[in-house]
This record gives sequence, structure tokens and C-alpha cells, in this order.
Amino acid sequence: MENFKKWRIIEALELDKYYYRIGQSKVFFRAGMLAHLEEERDRKLCGLIISFQSQCRAYLARRLYQKRVQQSNAIRILQRNGLAWLKLRDWQWWRLYTKVKPLLQVTNQEEAIRKRDEELNVLRDRLANNEKEMLEIQLLLNRTEEEKISLQAQLQVESDDRAGAEELADELKQRNIKFEDVVNELTLRLEEVDEAQSKILQSNKKLDETVKDLESQLEDEESARQKLMLDKKNLENKLKELQERFALMQDANERLQLEKKSVDNKLVQLSDLLQEGEDKAKQGMKYRQKLENQLSELTERYESELRLREFAEKEKKNIASGIAQQSSMLDEKHSKIEYLTTELGKYEAELVQLRNKSDDDLATISGLQKHSRKLELLLEEAREDLEQEKKQKLALQSKLRQLEQELADVQALQEEQEIEKHQILNELDSARLQLKDSKKRVDEDVIQQYEEQLKRFTKDLDNVQQQLVDAEAAQKRIENSKKKLQQEFEDLQNELDQSNMEKAALLRKMKMIERIITK
Repeated sequence: MENFKKWRIIEALELDKYYYRIGQSKVFFRAGMLAHLEEERDRKLCGLIISFQSQCRAYLARRLYQKRVQQSNAIRILQRNGLAWLKLRDWQWWRLYTKVKPLLQVTNQEEAIRKRDEELNVLRDRLANNEKEMLEIQLLLNRTEEEKISLQAQLQVESDDRAGAEELADELKQRNIKFEDVVNELTLRLEEVDEAQSKILQSNKKLDETVKDLESQLEDEESARQKLMLDKKNLENKLKELQERFALMQDANERLQLEKKSVDNKLVQLSDLLQEGEDKAKQGMKYRQKLENQLSELTERYESELRLREFAEKEKKNIASGIAQQSSMLDEKHSKIEYLTTELGKYEAELVQLRNKSDDDLATISGLQKHSRKLELLLEEAREDLEQEKKQKLALQSKLRQLEQELADVQALQEEQEIEKHQILNELDSARLQLKDSKKRVDEDVIQQYEEQLKRFTKDLDNVQQQLVDAEAAQKRIENSKKKLQQEFEDLQNELDQSNMEKAALLRKMKMIERIITK
């Protein structure tokens, strides 16, 4: 048996029988064979250590690469979040979103509280049912205990006279055993119920704690909601003030319209008065002409009718003073009419200016609103493009990480193939040495066998070299695809930056429009 084991070990070493002999308790080698075996042992140990070191280095390199990738991703995420925060912190819609979002959480938390209350009610019902079952089990246990005591008493009484009652005693024992089983089963059920009750109590405590936490959160959110309501009231007050100002402007416009109407009426009245004055002046001129005719007649009759002349002169003076008064009144009326016409022109000019200003304001507001809607549509399209570019960027990043992982795997495979190549070269060198030694001492069959082994090793070496060439080509392809993906990633990054700049410009335009509208 021991010789068989020795033979198996030496056969595994693939040694020629010429170099060793197996004795009863030892193995005898020819000169130089032990040194050769030690060299083989050192060579194999060296190969194992080298492969172990390369695997360790590959593992550490992969770990370091993954760490670097995570750090770079974290830096990019922090930078992107910082830029997004810098862009969003002064945006009014973002402020409105941050104020409205807690209200949505309040509604969701109210729904969660309602569900928790329902679960709490269900658990309380289960607890009540378990308590009822526990009471029933306790009553049944007491009954069985009483029956057990009574049976034990009967058994004690009948044990004195058991000569003719052995069958009854056996039956009583069986009943006692059954009752004990029932008691054990009931005690187990009671323990299970106690455990369930303790679990329910613990869950009830946890639910109470969660309810308290939710109530505190609800109070905080209620305070936030009240703040939002105050802000809403302030905005409504501002809106009311603007509406009141607009109503005042409308009232002023209506007052101007009424004043214009009153001025028009006054102008009509003044024109009527002017017409009456002109009629009176015409009548006065006729009357003057008549008086002049009478005066000529009186001058002819002057010498004969002195009294009539004096009377006529007095009447002439009175009429002249009346005419002067009427002419002065007419001049005053003309000046008043001119003043009223100038005032009317001023009022009409102011009214036209106010109408033009209101029309211009309405036109500018409508134009700005249309421009704002267009900018909002452009902003929405820019956001959609930005989301699509982000998705493409994430897909390219995942593809890039996948290619980098494949490159690392190919490099590890290349290192393993290099190790196999070194091992095969070492085996080839050893085979060549053995072939040189054997050519001197063995026959042609052994030489042919070693030559076939040499051919096999050279063929394996060629295969390994071809695999190395294929691996290098695959590595080059992966590196080229990595460069292409990196270029695409940079292009997408540039497009993303450009879209961010356009988005910022649109936001600035929207802010300017909002300021103009508020003004």
C-alpha cells in the first residue's frame, strides 16, 4: 500500500523511471535529480506567489478605481446641486413651491394619521377579543382544575377500596391524563395569548409614540400653514389695494367725463347767452338808429322845443350808458367764453392723454403677458430638453462605467494570461532541458515523446500569444469606444451648460417682465 502511494506521488511528478528506484521504505534518485525537483518546487511556488500578488494588486486597483469614480460622481452631484440651489434660491416660483409643499405633506400626513387610527382601532379590537378568549380559557382552566381536584378527591376516596374498582381507577387515570393534557394545552394557549397581548401592548405603545410624533409634526405644519395663510392674506391685501387704485383711477376718469359734460353744458349755455347778447345788441343798434333819427328831428325843432331837446339829451345819455354797459358785459362774456374754451381744450387734451395712456398701458400689459406666456413656453421646452439631456448624460455615464469595468476585466484577464504565458515558458524551458538531457541517455521513443510534448507546449504558447493579441485588440477597441463616449459626454456637458445659460437668460427676462408688470 505504501509503495502504491509512493508510486502515485512520483507518477504525479511525471518523472522517468530511469531517474529513480523505489525501495522498501525509501525512494532512491540519481545524482542531480533532487536539485532539479527543488528547482521545480521553487518555480511553482514562485508562480503561485506571483499570481496571488497580481490578483491582490488587481483587486486593490479595482477598489481604488471604484472609490475614485464615486468621489468624482459625488463632486459632480454636489456642484450640480450647488449651482441648482444658487439658481433657484431667488426664484419666486421656487419660494412658492417651498411654501406650498408642506401643505401637501399636511394632507398626506392627515391621511397617514387616519390610517394609523384605523390600524389602532383594529389592534384594540383584537386585544379585546384576545382578552375575552383569555378570560374564557382562564374559566375553563379553573373548571378543569376543580374537576381535577374533585377527581383527585374521588380517587383518594376510592383508593381505599380499589379491590373491585381497578377498571374505574384506570378510567380515572386516563381521564386525569386527558385533563392534564387539556390543562397543559390551555396553559400553552394562555402563554401564547399573554405573548400576543404583550406584543399588542408594545405595538400600541409604538403607535401612540408615532401618533404623538405625527401630532407634533402636524402642529409644526399647522404653524407653517398659518404662516402661508398670512402670506396669502398679505398678497390678497396687496391685490385689493391694486384693485382699489384701479377703481380710483376709473372713478377719476368718470369724474373727468362728468366734468367734460358739465363744461360742454356750460359752453352751450354760454353760447346761448352770447346769442341773446348779440340779439340785444342788434336791438340796441336799431334803437340807437331810431334815437338818432329822433335827434335829427329834435335838432330841427331845437329852437322851438327846448324842453323836448333837454329830455332827449337825458334819454340819449341814459341810452349811451346802457349801451356801454351792454358792450362791457358783452366783452366780459366774450372773455369768459374764450377762457371756458381754453379750459375745455385743456380738459379734452388731458382726457385724450389719459385715454391714450390707459390704452398704451393695456396694450403694453397685454403684450408683456403674451411675451411672458411665450417665454414660459420656451422655458418649459428648455426644461424638457434639459431633462432629456440629463437622461442621456446618465445613460452615457452608466455606459462609460460599464466599459471601464470591462476594461478592468480585460486587463485582469491579460495579467492572468501573462502569468500563464510565463508558466508555459518555464515549463517549455524545463522540457527543453529535459529533452537535452534525455537525448544523451534515452532511446528514440523517449526523444519522440519529449518532442511531441515540446510541440504541444509550443502550440499552447502560440494559442496564449494569440489570446494576448486578441485581448490587446479588444482593449484598444474599448479604449477607442471610451474616448468616443468621453467626447459625447463632453459635448452633452457643453450642451447642458448652454441650455443652463439659456434657462438663466429666460429667467432673467421673466423677472424683468414681472417687475414691469408689478410696477
